[in-house]
Amino acid sequence: MNSLKSIFIFTLVITLSFTSFTSAFADEDNIIATVKALPNSTKFILKFENEKQEKLKVKIYNSDLKLVFSEAIGSEAQIQRLYDMTAIGEGTYTVLIEGETYKEKRTVVIEGKLKNNFIATFSPKATNNKVFASIENNKGRVKLILTDLEDNILYEETINEESTERTFNLKDLDRGTYFLQIVGQDKTDYETYYID
Repeated sequence: MNSLKSIFIFTLVITLSFTSFTSAFADEDNIIATVKALPNSTKFILKFENEKQEKLKVKIYNSDLKLVFSEAIGSEAQIQRLYDMTAIGEGTYTVLIEGETYKEKRTVVIEGKLKNNFIATFSPKATNNKVFASIENNKGRVKLILTDLEDNILYEETINEESTERTFNLKDLDRGTYFLQIVGQDKTDYETYYID
């Protein structure tokens, strides 16, 4: 009877140990963090629910795995933080959230530059010695430049408007090859014109 009692107690201890061991790992999944980069910004948002309300720390590492920021965020039940990486710059960052029983890692890519994917349209050829260039969806500053084959600038204008059109009269130009360009921060479009 004693040996039966010993086996029962041993089995009970093993079962309880296994249950507490597996439940400790199951509790780690109670916090699901989301990290979202804000478009055209050097900021990102970190959100999660801290169901156990344990004291947590957030650490941010750069792509070389060097710590660039760390903070204790306490034991609030719902956490939402906005992080501004302007001083550090664009790049890929690893966000580590750590607590007594919790550890989660997320990656976020910060691309702050506004891409100016303007749409440029040019007249396909000179008609009555006139050509046009139009710009649509301009999200910044572009330059409209008319040059000759030797790269001499004949006309230059900075344009900030979202949509605009310009017409050029080429009748006073010498015979030759000319380039009408729209130059932005992220791209350049151009058309070539031949004057006979």
